[in-house]
Amino acid sequence: MDLENLKNLKKIKLSDNVKKNIMQKYNFEIRKQEEYKLKKSFKKPAAFAAALAACLCLSITALAISGTLGGFFEDIIGFGGAITGTRYQQATEEINVTVSTLETQLIVKSEFLKAEAPPYFTFEEFGINSYEIIDADGNVIISNTALDFTTVNNGCSEIHIDISSLEHGNYSLLIHSFVGNSKAEQPLVIYGEWNCVFDY
Repeated sequence: MDLENLKNLKKIKLSDNVKKNIMQKYNFEIRKQEEYKLKKSFKKPAAFAAALAACLCLSITALAISGTLGGFFEDIIGFGGAITGTRYQQATEEINVTVSTLETQLIVKSEFLKAEAPPYFTFEEFGINSYEIIDADGNVIISNTALDFTTVNNGCSEIHIDISSLEHGNYSLLIHSFVGNSKAEQPLVIYGEWNCVFDY
């Protein structure tokens, strides 16, 4: 292209529609290049974040499987997605349970191993929420829920279960959940699995 033709190009008059189309294509190309640069700059941090998230998920799963991950609060979700309350999960390693018999009573002693930590330090009363008594053959003899609350003293409580209906023999007490209570608070159900063997 020679200089004369170049001068003639400058003299060409463009309609407003053509100018508008040229500017739109120009802006589109500029945006496309900026998006490409942005995507390219986020690839490394995004890959790092994904790897970090995977490591954290695996670590938490490993802790949960090994039992070293302690209890945690969980919202109770009702119909329509509304939060209707709170429960406490995986408390098996946080409450020590022992049993003994006295005449027709099974005495269940519970001790909070983290008495100064939430939720235990708030409890004034404590009770068994759900339990089963199973015989030596694995048959469920008693299945019950919601025993009366007993007072908590220094992180310990003593709960009595009537076992007068049992025949003499070897049994297991399986506790599926406890419930803690304090003034002006809704009772908190604490889930875990506790198994205690006893003779009657």
